[in-house]
Amino acid sequence: MNKIRIPLASLAALSAVIVPATASAAPREAYVKYPTTVKSGPAACNYAGTLQVGPASAKNVLVLIPGYLGGSGDFRVLGRRLSAKLPNTQIWGVDRRSQCLEDTSIFETGTPAQDLSYYFFNNRIGSKKFAAPAIGSPGVEAARGWGLPTTLSDINDVITAAHAVADPKGGKVVLGGHSLGGSLTDLYAVSDFGGTPGYQRVKGLVLIDGGARGTFGSAPEESKTTADIAANATGTPFSSLFPGIASHYQGIFVSLSAKYALAFPTGASALQGLLNNVGLSAFTRKTTAGKLTNDAGLGFAFDADTSPAAAALLRFNMGGLKTPKPASPNTPQGWKDGGLTDLKDVKTMFGTDVPRGNFVEWYFPKRLGIDVAAANGLTQTAFTDSLVDQSGSGIKLRHWANVNVPLYAFETNLTCTGSFTNSSSKCGVLSGANSFKNGSKIATANFVEAKDHAQYHLDPLVARPATDKFTQTLVPFLKNKVGIN
Repeated sequence: MNKIRIPLASLAALSAVIVPATASAAPREAYVKYPTTVKSGPAACNYAGTLQVGPASAKNVLVLIPGYLGGSGDFRVLGRRLSAKLPNTQIWGVDRRSQCLEDTSIFETGTPAQDLSYYFFNNRIGSKKFAAPAIGSPGVEAARGWGLPTTLSDINDVITAAHAVADPKGGKVVLGGHSLGGSLTDLYAVSDFGGTPGYQRVKGLVLIDGGARGTFGSAPEESKTTADIAANATGTPFSSLFPGIASHYQGIFVSLSAKYALAFPTGASALQGLLNNVGLSAFTRKTTAGKLTNDAGLGFAFDADTSPAAAALLRFNMGGLKTPKPASPNTPQGWKDGGLTDLKDVKTMFGTDVPRGNFVEWYFPKRLGIDVAAANGLTQTAFTDSLVDQSGSGIKLRHWANVNVPLYAFETNLTCTGSFTNSSSKCGVLSGANSFKNGSKIATANFVEAKDHAQYHLDPLVARPATDKFTQTLVPFLKNKVGIN
């Protein structure tokens, strides 16, 4: 595909494609789109969107990449908290280009009832009727080739935009990511961009319950990767946590649940009796077992004690249903906070679609997952070089041995198996981070690892600050190891 090189100064001007994310938020929040070097698919897809939290005057930029099925809104709550502790730093959550295929228009402007009517029952709102992008349409067909080279190029464009903010002020740019975003952080650091190693473009790396080097398992056989890419040429090119469920329902369900809980927290759950229709019954209690409030419906769906086992990537340590259970079956049972994360913060993270900046990536490209798995070892091979996608480039793993910037890694219980404790065990995340560090030039003094195995995969993004080991260890790392002030 054709590439367009964008001068650093031009990016600062082009960043004027800005939509305010909130009218009077403290700290500042804005959604800013930057044009991408790789041109692929509809024109609207050739941008990298960023949810930016923190004062426009701040000189440092912490760029955070979301995980599998994640969006920039993953970092809304975390960004607000980090901005309060690091007032001279902007936190940028990154949206992948596939967000361009989402129709979030009614979520942005409608009531929960309108959202339900439009997205769930396929009714018209005004002149609009919801339709997922169809196989054969330009965006869907381009998405078959939105693999790792395209994604890393888009991240590099965001890093360039961050330098346009930081460099004139003498600030620093740091890169990190959650879950698969941690894998992409490692891969960016070791990859080559026109002769410049990724790690040389940032001052530190932050892995939030993710990473490469076996964090989520070993790389598949080359034959499997080849077969998976071939299979991706037909059918849907988008991933779903649950086979047979259209991928966009994952995002619609999360946003609907949160918006109802925000608007009518103690009202009877609007979704409890409807989720069977789209194959999501595992996320709710049967109505015959008693009604739930909208708050309780959201908590029940995503708390680790009641969420389905297949949804380990979408779990929190929150609380539970209020006890005792109401005597009348027509009285909905409510929610009581507990654990490490409060429901109000989950509602904020899940229920904000202004204008994008949402929590779920409705259309995650299968090709990206295939490529990330193949590049898990971070070592250049003829095979990884041959994995060319829509960017016209293969995977350029060139610089692992020379990475020398400070590294932080935080681990929840996601990658732990069998019995684990908070005291001494290291699970997949910290094992992978240590492997990454050991194959690099990162000084031991500049490697910080932390864990809380009482946390589930999403807790680091929203856990209650007073007991959150993630932010309590990340902020000192950024101040003392990276030199953010």
